[in-house]
Amino acid sequence: MKCFEKWRYCIFCVLAWCGVSTPSTGLAESAASAWERDPLLPLVVAQDRAWRPFSFLSDEDEPHGLLIELWQEIAAEMGRPVEFHLVDWPESIQSVAEGRADVHGGLFYSDHRAEFLLFGDNILTLSAYLFVPSGSNLTGFENLRAVKIGVTEGSYEMEYVQRHYPDQPIEIYPSNEEVVMAALSGEVAAYVADYPVSMYLLDRYGHPSDFHPLLQLYTHYLRPGVGTENAALLDEINRAMSTIDPELISRLSHRWLRSELVVEVVPPWFRAMLVVTLLLMLLAAYTLFLSRKRREIQDLVSTQKQVLREKEDLFQSLVENANDIIYIISADAKIEYLSGEWAETTGYTIEEGVGQPFAKFVHADDLPFLYECHQRTLNGERLSGIAFRLIDSKGMARDMIANESSVLDARGEVSYYMGIARDITERKRIEAEMAHRQTLLEDAKIKLEREISERSRVARDLEAAQACVARALEDEQKVTVAQKQFIRIVTHEFRTPLAVIQSLADLLELDISNDADIRQKHVIRLRAAVQRMADLLNKALEQERIENASWRAHAAWFNIDTLLRELAGEAELLSGGSRHFHVQAESRRIQADRELLSICINNLLDNAVKFSPEQSDILLSAYLDVQGYICISVTDQGQGVAERDRARIFGKYYRCDPELNPGLGLGLYLVDQIIRLHGGEVSVCNKEAAGACFTLKLPV
Repeated sequence: MKCFEKWRYCIFCVLAWCGVSTPSTGLAESAASAWERDPLLPLVVAQDRAWRPFSFLSDEDEPHGLLIELWQEIAAEMGRPVEFHLVDWPESIQSVAEGRADVHGGLFYSDHRAEFLLFGDNILTLSAYLFVPSGSNLTGFENLRAVKIGVTEGSYEMEYVQRHYPDQPIEIYPSNEEVVMAALSGEVAAYVADYPVSMYLLDRYGHPSDFHPLLQLYTHYLRPGVGTENAALLDEINRAMSTIDPELISRLSHRWLRSELVVEVVPPWFRAMLVVTLLLMLLAAYTLFLSRKRREIQDLVSTQKQVLREKEDLFQSLVENANDIIYIISADAKIEYLSGEWAETTGYTIEEGVGQPFAKFVHADDLPFLYECHQRTLNGERLSGIAFRLIDSKGMARDMIANESSVLDARGEVSYYMGIARDITERKRIEAEMAHRQTLLEDAKIKLEREISERSRVARDLEAAQACVARALEDEQKVTVAQKQFIRIVTHEFRTPLAVIQSLADLLELDISNDADIRQKHVIRLRAAVQRMADLLNKALEQERIENASWRAHAAWFNIDTLLRELAGEAELLSGGSRHFHVQAESRRIQADRELLSICINNLLDNAVKFSPEQSDILLSAYLDVQGYICISVTDQGQGVAERDRARIFGKYYRCDPELNPGLGLGLYLVDQIIRLHGGEVSVCNKEAAGACFTLKLPV
């Protein structure tokens, strides 16, 4: 236990103090009873979530820090699993008081907290300081009345400043991390924080020499805290703490605090105290009262000296164990001090370095630059990121990076400057290797992209070729199907007229009748059969012409009403007067292929005669619609076109009822193709109290 207490005194830790309102105890009582029922429940430890290096959440939201590992060891001694509840500071205390956590990882004792918490044995001693910029002329709070200093919200530091320095303006931040970052950015002139946390954050976000502790404000013990119903748990924790191995604690301390830069200063009030001591010594000869005071002051000075020696020893220990070279250079460019890392990095002993010109250990090519930096530092500049090469005892160059700042003597003149240098040789080697690998990756990427591009082009060409072959095969299949269909239809349609011709020829050859009327009928039937075959051939030839024609090569201007009247007259003659044709057309000139348009209208007239009863009326009309198109319509008084046939009636070789309607099925197909060649369209509908109405729509 004594070793454990000694370790507590030697390690700097930090934990800000925050006050909370008195919570209810219902959850705490429930948690206490649960612990009594099941002694193997996990130990839930509450702590601050952003308190480097003692407790914080990593980038992967995992708990880390010195206190985290310490409580893992305590829980192991207790034989319990452990869980961490890392939240903002006020909530960490509230969670213990309300029973959401079993124990607080460490906080200061106060009368207010004692109302709802039980406190365990001492863990660590923590000291808070007033930190000011290095090289400033500030001596205490009396120089800061006109500016704001940074404190953490709800912390013990904030309460201490408000209680002891009520006139001091403060700027409140959510965490120690934001306080230090605000000081580094110049938002506040100084700040109050626990020593180890401040130095850790300075090293993380700036440099440990950017600020230094000017005034120690207080030192308190850090203690675990449990709910008032958890006295048994607190006894178990105290027993476990007393069994922790000091060597294990030393390793934890070295792991988390080895990279901190510790800078201690003699408190300004110490000099004033010495002056007061001298005055008291002068007055001691005149009065016994002053003699007694002198003895008291001497005792106080002795105590302070002892504290100062202990702190100096601690400072020296931290400096000597730092992973960076800490050095002091005089105005004449000679080395006055070197930390222990010098020997580890260069292979030279400290005695071989101290007193020598720093140029002796620097690469010759870097000397002009370092002499310039040396002069700038002596002129009062603070330099950071100085890169140079240090020659070690084996003659090898080691890459270094350093920060430097000057130190003023009593007259305000620069007498020397101090700096801290870090060996980055391995880091630069890794960076160079990564850059080389990145170059190789980029080259491989470019090569792969080119190969992918070439393969994509070949794939596209292949797809295009496959598409062309597929289209050619499809077109060939369509042609084959059309040819077979055409041959089947022609064979079927030609069979009937050929049979008629053959039978009539046989009758004429036999001359079975001398009756002139009968012969005339045979001749008429023979001519009709021949005409039917001629019509079939003409339509087949017209189809070929339409599918390969360019109608504009034969376009001409003509009157549409004249054409309609001519075609109506021819149709009436061909029908033998069995149908009555009427024309209603405006006198209007249009530009079109007159021959193709005549074929188109004749096909519509043939259909009208074929599908309308004898002595019925067939109407031809031409007019200009509201859209400015010439519309030509043929209306009969037949049965009309069934709804199911309207979408397919203009297809090639399509016939509504092949058994009842002989033909090739090309008439309406030719109508559609001719109108399309003219840039128009054809439609069909059934008129009320009439038959089918076919309408040709042509652009003017």
